[in-house]
Amino acid sequence: MSQLTPKQLELMRHALGLPNKKRASYRTYYVVGQGADHAAWTELVALGFAKMRQSTVFGGDDLFSVTRAGAEAALQPGEKLSKEDFPESIWEPVPCPHCGKKLDRILMQAEKEPNLKDGTRWRIVVAGVFNRVALKDVAKLMKGWAS
Repeated sequence: MSQLTPKQLELMRHALGLPNKKRASYRTYYVVGQGADHAAWTELVALGFAKMRQSTVFGGDDLFSVTRAGAEAALQPGEKLSKEDFPESIWEPVPCPHCGKKLDRILMQAEKEPNLKDGTRWRIVVAGVFNRVALKDVAKLMKGWAS
């Protein structure tokens, strides 16, 4: 993984609302126009630590939001992420561990289970309307994950 610059860490921490007395994040965004900060955020997007959204709502400036990976990289010891902004669930496209295909209608939620070898059990929720072919693909995927 690339080494983050002090400026990139500072920008992500600001976007997360850190530092603060509660030592917890309370937001995930940063709005910026063209310039040095924009270039730093663009690099963070390329590294997977942020996402960018263009909108006229912000007067032509871009909205950057910190990803979970970026937020975890920006935390200092004793700080934590807001469960509201960073829940233990993944609603983003989930890559299949076997073929790498992105699955955008599957929710995976981590549950701590001390009796399991790795300590984590996953609850999988399939959302949306599936035709027969898609449902068969999901069934194959579940069978692959179980093995």
